[in-house]
Amino acid sequence: MREIRTGIDKVFDFIQERGKTTKKEILRELYVDADELDKYLVVLQENHLIAVRYALTDTYLSIGEEAIATSY
Repeated sequence: MREIRTGIDKVFDFIQERGKTTKKEILRELYVDADELDKYLVVLQENHLIAVRYALTDTYLSIGEEAIATSY
């Protein structure tokens, strides 16, 4: 059976590989539409897969213990 990869899978894999990244970096590296990326990030955050921290200059994304600790 062939595996189906979606945009959200690619974004999650990218964050997972990096451990920590920014929204700008994802937009630059994956060529994802900004509005779609925002939707993906909401879903990933609501399911406690990533932590999202908003700052004036960028949105910071992380995975692992930090995501678990900030999700509850």
